[in-house]
Amino acid sequence: MKDYTSHIDPAPFRDDPDLLRRLMERRVSRRDLLKAAGAGAGVFALSPLLAACGSSSSSSGGGASPASGSSTPIRFVFAPDPVWNWLETKGIVTEMEKASGFHIERNESNDEFAFFAGGHADVVSMGSYEVPILEKETGVKTVTFAKYNMSKDELAVDPAKGYNTFQDLPKPGKVSLDSPTNSAYAWMALAASQGRTLSSKAGDLQLIIADFAVSPELIIKGQIDAGGTAYVNAVKYLMDKKIKVMYDGMSISQIFEKFFAPGHKGWMSNNFVTTQKYYQGHPKEVAFFTSVWERGIKEFWAHMPDIIHAYPADFGWQTEQEYQWVLDHLTNGWNEFVDTVYMDEKWIQAEDKVFALLQQYGQVPKDQARPFYVALDPATGKETYSFPAGASGS
Repeated sequence: MKDYTSHIDPAPFRDDPDLLRRLMERRVSRRDLLKAAGAGAGVFALSPLLAACGSSSSSSGGGASPASGSSTPIRFVFAPDPVWNWLETKGIVTEMEKASGFHIERNESNDEFAFFAGGHADVVSMGSYEVPILEKETGVKTVTFAKYNMSKDELAVDPAKGYNTFQDLPKPGKVSLDSPTNSAYAWMALAASQGRTLSSKAGDLQLIIADFAVSPELIIKGQIDAGGTAYVNAVKYLMDKKIKVMYDGMSISQIFEKFFAPGHKGWMSNNFVTTQKYYQGHPKEVAFFTSVWERGIKEFWAHMPDIIHAYPADFGWQTEQEYQWVLDHLTNGWNEFVDTVYMDEKWIQAEDKVFALLQQYGQVPKDQARPFYVALDPATGKETYSFPAGASGS
């Protein structure tokens, strides 16, 4: 796999071996796999890596056989998630399974992309910017049928420098992101719209690769001018005001809304995706799965303080003071969780601008077909809209 630390000078880390270890020993994730795909390596060329990726299985039935109304479970792969854990802990998934006759078999993994691409899951969580890459690399046609989380990626800087936009950054300058793909395309487009060039080449704003958990220290040590992170990776730094988020604290999803898709709550890091084949053959399972996550979103908004407190690792806090900061951030500031997992025509049309950005930066061919998005009726679970038309095959 590519060395993503090649641009980082190790000298400032000699007195901080734990930080250097975290920089050098990164956990394999779907982002890592997409980085490799973006660099020209196909998903299936990574088979030795995929074989080494671990996962754990959990289900609301505690290992019991599928519910009586379903001959096979709905195989679902997802990274550790607080809402799903809440639904399981409170017995909500079990209750809904018993009432419906369907059963969800969840595999917990940080490499959902590989798990799904290998045919080991029926449903996966993926970003809007990741699905076209999956289709390009594998040839598998997908259907995105529900939304869940907007991207919480942010660009942070040293507060003392006074930087707030790309226009404020020095030339030449250095900007770190955790991937040359994914949300990098939105940052590149934003920089270009403001007269700057963000790329891997030195000259204007040089893109270097660093983990979100490491970039705050790189900012503080003066190795970069701006760094990609997210609040869950930088709670203590943000709380202590050692770094600040550019663009008046906006996430990439908020920036996407402001500059590229006015009024749209999108640039999703987590949508629920299946293959077109599974979608066409299992419409009732898809409808049930979506209803479970709609219940999950309602639970999150009804019990947000309790969920944040129950799962500190998922929200990046370690102390009670940090918990209060996160709670205030998500209560009074921006929150990445959607109001409903169900999509409609207007939302789907706006989110399609993500695909346009991928084409603009050459990540997908100009003639590549758009992935399917579908709107489902919350009451019946039936498809009411498909973009492009024909997700159901009719």
